[in-house]
Amino acid sequence: MNPSLVKNTPLAHGRPARMALVWTVLVFVLMALMSLTPHLAQAGEGHDHGQAVPAAAGHALPRVTSSSDLFELVGMVDRGEMVIYLDRFETNTPVLNATIEVDMEGVKGMAKAQPDGTYHFAHAALSQPGSWPISFTVTAGADTDLL
Repeated sequence: MNPSLVKNTPLAHGRPARMALVWTVLVFVLMALMSLTPHLAQAGEGHDHGQAVPAAAGHALPRVTSSSDLFELVGMVDRGEMVIYLDRFETNTPVLNATIEVDMEGVKGMAKAQPDGTYHFAHAALSQPGSWPISFTVTAGADTDLL
C-alpha cells in the first residue's frame, strides 16, 4: 500500500485524524450547550406580549342571519324574544320604520319597531330549545324582499 495515501486519510493516525476528532468534539459540545440554554430564545424587554388573553366565557345567544341584494338581517333570540337588526346591504345603514313579517313554522307575526332602530318579535316557541325554518318579509319604502 502506498504510504502517502494512508497519511492523508482521516482514519490514519496523525494531524488530519486529530483535526476530525477535535471538530467532532467541538460540534458535540456546542450542541450540548445550545440544548441547555432555551431561555436565550425568550422575548426581550419591550417585545413580550404579556399574558394571553383568556377566551370569552358565557353562552352565546342563538342567532339567525339572512341577506339579499337589498337587505341584511341578523336576529338574536333571548328568553322568548328575537331582537332583529336590519340594514341596507350596500351601505350597511340601519333601516328604520320598516315592516318585518316573521314566518316561523307557519306561525306568522309582525316584528315591532323599537326607538333604538331594532325590531322585536316575541313567540313562545323562541323560549324552547331547537331550530326551526324561519323567513322574513321586509318592506321598507318601495323596497320589498323575502329573506
